[in-house]
Amino acid sequence: MVNLNSGYKAWRKKWHYHLSCYKEKVLMIEEKGLYKENPTPFVLPKEKKWANIIESYYHKDIIKILEEKSILSLPDKFLHQEFHHLTSSQALGFNLFLPVFISCGWKIDKNYILEHKPEETEGTCFDIFVKSEKNLGVEIKFLEGIFDEKNEQEKEEKRMEYKEHKYKKRFDNMYNKYFDEITQDEFYDYYQIYRHLIYSCQDNWEVLYYVLEERKYIWEELIKEKQKQLKNEYRQNCKIEVITIDSFVKRYRTNGPDALKDHLKKFKDKYLVNK
Repeated sequence: MVNLNSGYKAWRKKWHYHLSCYKEKVLMIEEKGLYKENPTPFVLPKEKKWANIIESYYHKDIIKILEEKSILSLPDKFLHQEFHHLTSSQALGFNLFLPVFISCGWKIDKNYILEHKPEETEGTCFDIFVKSEKNLGVEIKFLEGIFDEKNEQEKEEKRMEYKEHKYKKRFDNMYNKYFDEITQDEFYDYYQIYRHLIYSCQDNWEVLYYVLEERKYIWEELIKEKQKQLKNEYRQNCKIEVITIDSFVKRYRTNGPDALKDHLKKFKDKYLVNK
């Protein structure tokens, strides 16, 4: 079992306060958006969702890309339901990666894909997907807690979400094929990580988790723990790594063009508190 940081809720609460201040002082938006029908200080009004994209040289280009993707993805919804929350890891990912893609001339197409499902019927989605000599799936975590950090009601809601999924039979076949000594409930509890592990042990595949520096240990230990449950023939070929968002920003703030350095400074002020 992962040695959990018992201060997770207090840590998340500090982030909520920081993002609430950011909304008022940087974005100059006092109106509170709704979360579960309640006015919430770190949530934008839905009609102001694009304020969650950092105002920089890349702002208009990023919004254009996301609007086009939203139209092309219909009737499915490309933007997450909580994209207008300042806590959105999807918004963080777009703010982190798209300016780099744009500055490097990497087009969002069949090789650089946002919100990609390798198997449409199964439904597991990667935040960023890069296809070259190998498949690279990128998962971004911001303030998300791991399953054991959720309260009992949240845990049961998550379990039911997967158990009632119309592809339940595929899930059952999956965990029996790839894992030793794992219960069905455990598989559902950490379904996303187990699916990412399965992808990571396929030929020509690699999976990267981008997380905040202060959460790196938690995610690394969790993934190592679940990786041990893979059957030996799959575990030996597993290619999954946890990288800090902080290190990615430092790399491009050091070597990138001025417009990108300016953008990442603003990114740091929003997402990398006291760094």
